[in-house]
Amino acid sequence: MVSNKNLVVLIFFKYFSIFQTQAFSRLKHNLKFKSSINPTQCGRRIDEIRQGRVNKIVGGQQADPEDWGWQIGLEIGGSFKCGGSLVNKEWIITAAHCIISNDLSRYTIKLGLHNRLSPESYSTTRKVSQIILHPNYDEKISRENDIALIKLISPVEYTDQILPICLPSLNYDFTNKMAWATGWGTLNSDGFPATNLMEVEMPILSNLDCMTKYLLTEGYYINTANSICAGEKGQGKDTCQGDSGGPLVVKVGERWQLAGITSWGIGCGDGGVYTKTTFYMDWILSYIQSNISFNL
Repeated sequence: MVSNKNLVVLIFFKYFSIFQTQAFSRLKHNLKFKSSINPTQCGRRIDEIRQGRVNKIVGGQQADPEDWGWQIGLEIGGSFKCGGSLVNKEWIITAAHCIISNDLSRYTIKLGLHNRLSPESYSTTRKVSQIILHPNYDEKISRENDIALIKLISPVEYTDQILPICLPSLNYDFTNKMAWATGWGTLNSDGFPATNLMEVEMPILSNLDCMTKYLLTEGYYINTANSICAGEKGQGKDTCQGDSGGPLVVKVGERWQLAGITSWGIGCGDGGVYTKTTFYMDWILSYIQSNISFNL
């Protein structure tokens, strides 16, 4: 027979053991999140690594060659279509509206690219093995959930010119931060895609300013839970056709994070609407983490 005192001790150790196991499991999960989602190489720009020139698409300028190593070019059937962001050696994030074919063989991803018509020697290409559109993407009415994941057919190796972007934490607030957008989109509405990678700096608007901007002037309701606005009306700075799916990034500490994904806008030059990365982190993780091994 076990005394009451010994019984209490046994119960204590039993539940302490359960708590310890659960705590270890949570620790392992948190470490897995940090290890797999943000590689040590993420969010670094070659200009900063080399301490070279770091600059400022509509109202922007040409990026330095080799810079913005996470920027990818998406081609469909041999024609340039969109941008996107490398998040690890196997996965790309882009906009759902960039995915216009079910035939995977038509898609080509170009990485480390600056001149899209004359690829540099350090650039590389990959075909794709899987494309995942967000199940709630609404292309006809709200344009919400404009996000897709693309898995490369084989992993890429990181180089000075090919580096992943850091993904943000779930609750990080980018409001009023200065952000950079990059891409080969047109330099004005209905123009031709740029030959060299372009870049532009714009502020991320508050939720109120974002909703007011589009509701009062255009009659569009912006769901700021899953979307953000960047760029101010009348400033002549914006992304444009062909920049879709590309990155909107903010420097947090010493690393750059993916704040948004270029989605849509009214014309070109007055800023636009971007898919809010933080809102989709659980969805992103559910796919890209399952493909990464982890040892504690």
